[in-house]
Amino acid sequence: MLIAKGRNLDIVTQSQTINAFLALKSDLWRMACGLYILELIDSFTVEGGENCPLFDLLLDVLHQLSEPDSNETALRYFELHLLHHLGYSPQLRRCVGCDSPLRPVVNFLSPSKGGLLCPHCNSEENLRYEQTGAISAKPSFPLSVEALKVLRLWQSCDYATARRVKVKPELSWELERALYEYIRYILQRELKSLTWLKELRKEIAVT
Repeated sequence: MLIAKGRNLDIVTQSQTINAFLALKSDLWRMACGLYILELIDSFTVEGGENCPLFDLLLDVLHQLSEPDSNETALRYFELHLLHHLGYSPQLRRCVGCDSPLRPVVNFLSPSKGGLLCPHCNSEENLRYEQTGAISAKPSFPLSVEALKVLRLWQSCDYATARRVKVKPELSWELERALYEYIRYILQRELKSLTWLKELRKEIAVT
């Protein structure tokens, strides 16, 4: 794009399409996924703020969603790496309460703390909230050993490796919920495109 700087609004003087991502436009599910990631980008960034790694990540996920065998792994991978590029990566290896290495048991994801709590610290945190009445909702929720393993892998690998992980429906739902709750806490609001994505998924499941 060639853009002329204006006093209030910039003016596009010339543009050329490099990739129109036609596969996303011709499939409602892929289009919904594309709108979701674009709303994430829009929600987490400011106008005029340059972030080349994040732009490259966006292009990569649009290409991934255009592949015939793409699935929701692309969304989860994008969410994790979006958080990384913006400095919001959840701590998945040490307890954010006592800083001890997390054991292979059910731990607890605390969006407000920025990562996982061990069972002991989670119990103390729940007791503290109950005594103070700070919030009505639980400050954390359980994360299985298998879900933690997948999140750790996806947080540190490339997409080619991530897509080889076989994820069962129950695990897929758990991973989606974990990242959804984490992102919602940071943004402090719901994403409209995600609501539509969930409704579309229900309709596809029925048909």
